[in-house]
Amino acid sequence: MANRSAPKNKSRNGSLHRALPDRNILLSAALLFLTFEPLDLWPLAGIALVPWFFFLVRAKSAREALTQSLYLCFLFSVVTFAWVAYVVHQFGALPWPLAVIALFLFGLVAQPQFYLAALPLQYLLRKITDAKPNAFVVFGLGLTVALFYAGFDWTLPKLFVDTLGHALFMPRN
Repeated sequence: MANRSAPKNKSRNGSLHRALPDRNILLSAALLFLTFEPLDLWPLAGIALVPWFFFLVRAKSAREALTQSLYLCFLFSVVTFAWVAYVVHQFGALPWPLAVIALFLFGLVAQPQFYLAALPLQYLLRKITDAKPNAFVVFGLGLTVALFYAGFDWTLPKLFVDTLGHALFMPRN
């Protein structure tokens, strides 16, 4: 009788790996957190999104780019705005478990620019990486990416008016 052992299923590990946040997403979330209060490491604001951008260029699909960008939204929001759970508990008179659930729900919608801008940014960033090393083309596309993200971050309605620019406000004062 032939040995009919089941083929090794790499998709299970691959699916689990894809279901977890990528290390670039974790790094961007951590850098973004460090730029805001109480740490105020504002110089990191200049590079905080670079790991996310790097991931968007390498993403295997639009779905992966969107999923990981949703992770970035969630992780950054939950860690940076953890005080939302306290406020909901204290002033909403909700028990802690419900306050934490409210924080998690807040984390999914607090920074929509990450997942809403993921695909247009992925397209622009891939254009930059595919461009011939012409400095004007790379600079122009890079400027377009920066303006697109900043415009998206600025114009989207949010519960709290918090943009990456807020991290740069403190050093000015």
